[in-house]
Amino acid sequence: MRDNLGLILGALSVLVAFPILLWVTREPSPPEQKPKPGLHTTETAVQGNGLSVTLGWSANTEPGLAGYKIYYKTESETPPYDGKSLTEGDSPIVLPMEELENPKNPQFTLHGLKQAETYFFRVTAYDIRGKESGFSESVVFKSPSAN
Repeated sequence: MRDNLGLILGALSVLVAFPILLWVTREPSPPEQKPKPGLHTTETAVQGNGLSVTLGWSANTEPGLAGYKIYYKTESETPPYDGKSLTEGDSPIVLPMEELENPKNPQFTLHGLKQAETYFFRVTAYDIRGKESGFSESVVFKSPSAN
């Protein structure tokens, strides 16, 4: 019994260490299903010569949370996430909690995505001491091509 308790406590500590759980969706889950936590795209729009995408994710509820960082890049899913040229800036884009419209349901819109390009996004949380969580799972966004 004591060995099992140690395994349970060890599993719980892993869950606390990586608070951002992920999934990818482009449409809402049916109402009877419990929504899954994680990073996802919620909408896209064409603006002039660029595109925008809105990312949403499950809120981190740990005390001392200061904000989130959005990492992005094109071409491959592997680190480093060193994307450049989005309107909001180079990767990572730092989002203090006070810049989020609804911190309990965080989302952020990125602008200036290029057409016919594949983008890879990951999110981390950081606390008031500057300590950063591990990466979320990657979300892939394939922007439409110009016609």
